[in-house]
This record gives sequence, structure tokens and C-alpha cells, in this order.
Amino acid sequence: ISECVKDLKTFDWFDKLDDIRTKVVVDMRFNLGAGGFRQFKKMIAALAAGDYKQAAAEMVNSKWYHQVGNRGKRLVRMMESGEDYTD
Repeated sequence: ISECVKDLKTFDWFDKLDDIRTKVVVDMRFNLGAGGFRQFKKMIAALAAGDYKQAAAEMVNSKWYHQVGNRGKRLVRMMESGEDYTD
């Protein structure tokens, strides 16, 4: 996890995220690896712009979303709302 956080800190927007959205991107970075995470160019651009609704939409518009099942749905809701979900 600390490796993921260290990597994510290379993005200017990372330290501006709230705790919930930080949890989402750390989860994704851990799951996808550095290279896989960086494939989410449109999501990363939306995060840089602070557009969390668009970032969530870009998460849905990916192969990853369809592969991770309910976890993807939960992380998208967390990204969009900034609220934690456990179901």
C-alpha cells in the first residue's frame, strides 16, 4: 500500500483528494499496478480537474469495471459521491 501511495503522490491532484476518493484510487492502483492505473488517462484527467462525476464515468467505461464486479460498482459510487460504501 505504501508503494502505491508513494507512486500516486507523483500526481499533483492526489494530495487534494478527500479520504474516500483517496481510498478509491489507492485500491485501483493496488489492483491494477502502476502501468495499468496509468491507462486510465481520461479518469486521471478528470481527477486533475476535480471532476469526480466524470472520473466515475471513466471508471465505468473500462474493462476493469466489468472484471471486478460489485467492487467496481462500490468504488464508482464512492468516487462520485465522496461517501464510503461497504456493500
